[in-house]
Amino acid sequence: MSTAQLILLGVRIASAAAEGVPQAIAAAAAVERMVAEERDPTPAEWAELNAITDALHARLQTAAGEPA
Repeated sequence: MSTAQLILLGVRIASAAAEGVPQAIAAAAAVERMVAEERDPTPAEWAELNAITDALHARLQTAAGEPA
């Protein structure tokens, strides 16, 4: 892989990560709230957290050229 290709890969990964920042921040805030309330996530909250992390993972894998 050439230097230019590596730079482009880095830019793609950084862009994918940046696009996912709002979702990651929302998920972190939700977890912080649950911790402050001293409770476990509900099944719906677990599903939402899993969906967010799965989407972020897939986005980064796609940007890196890996199958999601």
